[in-house]
Amino acid sequence: MERLIYRSSDPGAGRHSPSLLQSLGLIIIGILLFGILALPDYVYRSVEKSSAGQPVFNWQEVEKGYAIGRYALGQPHEVLKAEVLLVRFDLRYFTLRMITAPAAGPQKSDLRTMTLSANGLAGINANFFDAQGAPLGLIIQDGQLIHRLQHGGRLLTGVFYVAGQKPHIVHRDHFSKLDAECALQGGPLLIVDGKPMQIADPKEQSRRSGIALTNRGEVIIFATFLRFPGAALEQIQQMLLDPMLDISAALNLDGGGSSQLFVRKNPFSADDTFITGGDLVPAGLVVQKR
Repeated sequence: MERLIYRSSDPGAGRHSPSLLQSLGLIIIGILLFGILALPDYVYRSVEKSSAGQPVFNWQEVEKGYAIGRYALGQPHEVLKAEVLLVRFDLRYFTLRMITAPAAGPQKSDLRTMTLSANGLAGINANFFDAQGAPLGLIIQDGQLIHRLQHGGRLLTGVFYVAGQKPHIVHRDHFSKLDAECALQGGPLLIVDGKPMQIADPKEQSRRSGIALTNRGEVIIFATFLRFPGAALEQIQQMLLDPMLDISAALNLDGGGSSQLFVRKNPFSADDTFITGGDLVPAGLVVQKR
């Protein structure tokens, strides 16, 4: 779950010897380089350069109705630039299912465990949760209401749901589909009718994850790769407005340490891909083959 970052007011804080700072710098660079080099090959092949040297987004089709791509958000620093993994599914060939952690064992779990327990191809973290680890807001799992809709507050403003095998993203006040096959509540809403929504703290950097719909009715789940620098919500909105993605609606999901995206190995990757912020979560959205 996203957390506030507090800075020390101690005037002596941050005073280290040059050798210690150099050592810390080398460690940080090493971690970043390891994270970059550890990403699967298909992730790199999905980004090309235009004649002007700018990143060009391309989808890699894994199979009919299933594609993967990486989007560079265009920050000026090559090593620390924010990048996003996107996975697109057509619900004519795939289905979405909400998974709550107790079904996989403890009250909270990780998306690798949740996805594999449901024999899924991919999965992403879903609802925000409280200090006790209980999910917040609407959850509909296999057509059953697990958690009721939360009407108050400024954060959980959106609902993603599937009804009649068709996906939807709506404002919480417009949700009434109790016959939904699956549903989750998140926020804030990022894109509505192809247009960006006004959001609070649009420049705040954090790990991000979310879900979006294309104008053709496909579902895209996405998450930023690295813990640092993460991305601002306004950057995510700009990405979602790229015509190459063809987005009609998008909803932010719990970020920070909760941000997780798991993809099982496929023809473009020799191993599973697991992006995680390190925290356990109570609920996830899993993609299964029909």
